[in-house]
Amino acid sequence: MGHGGHRRALVLLTVLMLGALVAACVMKAHQAAAQDGPPPAAQSPAPQRQAPAPAAAADSASAPISVIIPPETFVHVDADDEPVEAMTNTGLRPTRGDRFFVERAAGVHAADQVTVALVLDRVRDADWTRPGRWHALARE
Repeated sequence: MGHGGHRRALVLLTVLMLGALVAACVMKAHQAAAQDGPPPAAQSPAPQRQAPAPAAAADSASAPISVIIPPETFVHVDADDEPVEAMTNTGLRPTRGDRFFVERAAGVHAADQVTVALVLDRVRDADWTRPGRWHALARE
């Protein structure tokens, strides 16, 4: 080992010894704290509180909850981007106030105004009372 090797070994040994000394001091402090017991209540950071008792059945209540779901129409298109079927989430036929989306294998995106106009023009009178049911559109 050259001078550089001895110096590295000496530095490594010093670092290891300092690490062992720090670890020993931490262990002693931890053991002393454990033997002294918990700190007095005056030095405690916060008083311990008991958890509240669970509510009795007589204390419970119920209330109606209203949720507004925006009307949406989903459209399937053919290879020429012509709308061929539509489905709503409302149980009503598509209307101009709905938000229109084109659903494809690659995902769903907002429909353009031409597609919306074609859907509204081609929608058939049918039983639209079941939300989520697809309906064929008239062909032109």
